[in-house]
Amino acid sequence: MEVNGARKQLFTQTSRVVVPNVGYVSGRLGDDSPASYYAVFDGHAGTYAAVYSVCHLHQFLAESPFYPTDPVQAFKEAFLKTNFHFLEKSNIE
Repeated sequence: MEVNGARKQLFTQTSRVVVPNVGYVSGRLGDDSPASYYAVFDGHAGTYAAVYSVCHLHQFLAESPFYPTDPVQAFKEAFLKTNFHFLEKSNIE
């Protein structure tokens, strides 16, 4: 996995992540063909939201019961879960 902007450049507003095989994250290496994940997050809502998304969205996607058979639903669930946990973490800090 490659992460750019998440730690080294914390105060830039754009972060990206590349996961060559999501199966390594999900532990489902035997499922279908390997799927890659590429994402760019613009921190227009704040740098911390972009960094949190870089670190967690692909994990929540891979953990979704809809992944890999229904990627649209898996992404919807992952976005909602990322948003929920980020807001929860923001309220604590």
